[in-house]
Amino acid sequence: AGDQRIAEFIAGRLNLPLEQADALRVRLWRDYGTTARGLAVEFGISPEEMCREALESLDFDRLLAPDPELAKELRSLGLPLYLFTNSTETYARRVLSALGLADVFVGIFAIAFLGWEGKPNRAAFRRVEEALGPGPGRLALADDNPQNLAVARELGWLTIAVGREAADAGDLAIPRLHDLGRALRRAGWL
Repeated sequence: AGDQRIAEFIAGRLNLPLEQADALRVRLWRDYGTTARGLAVEFGISPEEMCREALESLDFDRLLAPDPELAKELRSLGLPLYLFTNSTETYARRVLSALGLADVFVGIFAIAFLGWEGKPNRAAFRRVEEALGPGPGRLALADDNPQNLAVARELGWLTIAVGREAADAGDLAIPRLHDLGRALRRAGWL
């Protein structure tokens, strides 16, 4: 739903056909790490405006359902968990709330905190490290994007590939986030 809304925003703002707007969305995401940053650099559109109009108005309670199994798994880890996301904090909090995970994470590293340079940009990872301390032996990233995992691995983070597409990109691989505890136990973190 988010990609579609971003494409619609681009189409309306730049007066483009939807198909062309969606292709531009993908190119900006690839070139800049986030579509919001690409729109700012190439078209002078504020990232806040794009996020507010395209994403933060989504009806998350209709699109998502609580996931008590995931909430139980994450709570059972006994580790401080942070959400590291290329979305806005408002968007992230609304998603977490709809999934029943609002109280699971102790903090959110959202796109504004990252200076609108999201994953896989190395600067985004460095900002998280500045906030939490260097990565080697201390930080882990569970992600479904091989590019994000590659940067985290280069910085010495434990990387956990989530899902089939990223399976070969991490130090460990799990089919879904619900298996995070198993992976962390295998890595000796639990």
